Amino acid sequence: MFGEQPPEKVFDVAFEVGKPWFFKHKLDQLYAANLEDANLRRANLIGANLEDANLEDANLEGANLIGADLEGANLMGANLMGANLEGANLMGANLIGANLEDADLRRANLRRANLEDIITNKYTVMLKI
Repeated sequence: MFGEQPPEKVFDVAFEVGKPWFFKHKLDQLYAANLEDANLRRANLIGANLEDANLEDANLEGANLIGADLEGANLMGANLMGANLEGANLMGANLIGANLEDADLRRANLRRANLEDIITNKYTVMLKI
């Protein structure tokens, strides 16, 4: 569809297309949202209600999710590299195969979260599991 367009032009078009949706929805209205494969790179989602949201294979690299509610969310295969999840609620979330390299999960609630095959590195900050 975009053929030979430079990446920044593709982003501009995508932003213009998505703008009406984001302007009529607030962060507390993302409950059970289907954001599969969404590009939320460096998004400011502080305190967002993403409970039961589908974020499978979403790109959340560098996203700010401080205090976000991701209870029961599907983050299977999501890219959370460098994301700030400090104090986020990930209770019962599906994180199978998620990339958590350089992510900050201090004080995050990971009870009953599926952490199978997560990708971490020495800079991932989280409690020992």
